[in-house]
Amino acid sequence: MQTLTRLALLVLGLSLGRAATVDLLVLQTADVHAAVGTAVLPDEGDARRLATTIRRLRRAQGPDRTLVVDCGDTCQGSFAARMTGGRIGIAVLESLAVDAWVPGNHDLDFGPATLLEWCQSRRLPVLCGNLVIIGNGEPHAFPAWRCFERGGARIALIGATASYMRKWLADDSARHVQVDTAAAVLDRVLPEVLRGQPDLVVLATHQGWLETDPRAVNEVHDIALRYPEIDLILGAHTHRQLPGLKIGPSTWYVQPGALATQVGAVHVRLDTETHRILELTSELVPADPTPDTEVAPELTALLAQAEAAAGQVICRLPRAIPAGGTPGISCAVSELISRALAEATGAAVVLHGTLGRSGLPAGDIGERHLFALVPYENSITVADLTPAELETVVAEQIANRASYVYSGVWGAEVAILPADAEHEARVRLTRLQGTDGALPERIRVTMNSHTAAGGGGRFPRLFEILQTAPAHRRVAGMHSREAVRTYLRRHADEPLEVRRWITGKLSALDVPEAPAEAP
Repeated sequence: MQTLTRLALLVLGLSLGRAATVDLLVLQTADVHAAVGTAVLPDEGDARRLATTIRRLRRAQGPDRTLVVDCGDTCQGSFAARMTGGRIGIAVLESLAVDAWVPGNHDLDFGPATLLEWCQSRRLPVLCGNLVIIGNGEPHAFPAWRCFERGGARIALIGATASYMRKWLADDSARHVQVDTAAAVLDRVLPEVLRGQPDLVVLATHQGWLETDPRAVNEVHDIALRYPEIDLILGAHTHRQLPGLKIGPSTWYVQPGALATQVGAVHVRLDTETHRILELTSELVPADPTPDTEVAPELTALLAQAEAAAGQVICRLPRAIPAGGTPGISCAVSELISRALAEATGAAVVLHGTLGRSGLPAGDIGERHLFALVPYENSITVADLTPAELETVVAEQIANRASYVYSGVWGAEVAILPADAEHEARVRLTRLQGTDGALPERIRVTMNSHTAAGGGGRFPRLFEILQTAPAHRRVAGMHSREAVRTYLRRHADEPLEVRRWITGKLSALDVPEAPAEAP
């Protein structure tokens, strides 16, 4: 009798167009960063080539059995994005014809209001259950999940962005954004998802899997352990290339390379009677060598707009400003940026690093060179710190000098004092530039907004100090790139002498590693 019942169900399923076994293709892009057109940054691809790859793979599998997902950081990160205010990233999404988009942290770089306007006016297929944008005083939430029908199979797709976003956002953006954890989203929606008896449960997230994650930036590892009902996690954010691995008791993880260089392709065979995965494999497919000629017309127009702006000359440098060196000690790039921020804000002291991997060549300097030097949409923060607070902040920066977000000090001479019988190693502020007398009670200090937000959790003491009322933290009303552009126009002919602001042994401030636990 049981066999007859199962046979009847199979016949019924076939009569309704629901095959018992279905082969599906899930395609994923991530961290595209609006890479399109002539590359400016190292390792940059072209989203038009990704579009060719996706079109080819979708055609081979069949559109009715293919799902395309982008996991964020789509609208910022290229020269074309800068010159179009991020709009070219939206045109990229439309050219890729994605079925779902999970915005990443950098998709907020042009402002939460801009992201909200994109999503609403373009009717983007956003899935992001842990992001709320406050616009016109009202909260705007996004759908957390959606069930897609492909080939008679039901795919439950859940979306969640980086919950660590609060550690990256500038003050003016953070006030208009509410971000919950991805785990909270799953607690809320997974019971509803499972009641629908999907054949495949997928989490698309702007978070990545890491072997170790001491700052607890990404939740992926814990999610795989806590929610074994999730069959597949499509990851992002860390720019790693992971063609597929099992994490947790039963979850498969995939993450394609960044900057429009790869497509993640997940091949799934499902039994829609039992809602089981019969087979799941995945690979990373390189972007095709030929750009797609059928991309959204707006993308072509915006790219032409960006290329026209590339030829605009800012200044002419008589000598190159090389990359390399250590900020605060021997780095020409951080010296330049620090001088620019100091002049723009009237600050006595600047905390800043290098941002990118590029310097400036001798000769004509255009907007493309400036973007390579300052590739982020950072605003400028100003605060008033006591000498003791500044010493604490500089020590914290030096202890994190191996990180790409390390900021050297400029405008203040500081000495690293070695540990002795009474004190641990510490920083001593000895003199401010242009002064010989006693140090003031408070010193005007400036930095970029990412540093002020705590540098992704790396600078907790700085973040804590900036929250105090006497620090009078405020936004300068301009972006770092704008300040550097203005400075270059005014001072291009002047020599840029790199001054050493930090003396002493840097390693004296390193935090000793905890001893290994006994087995």
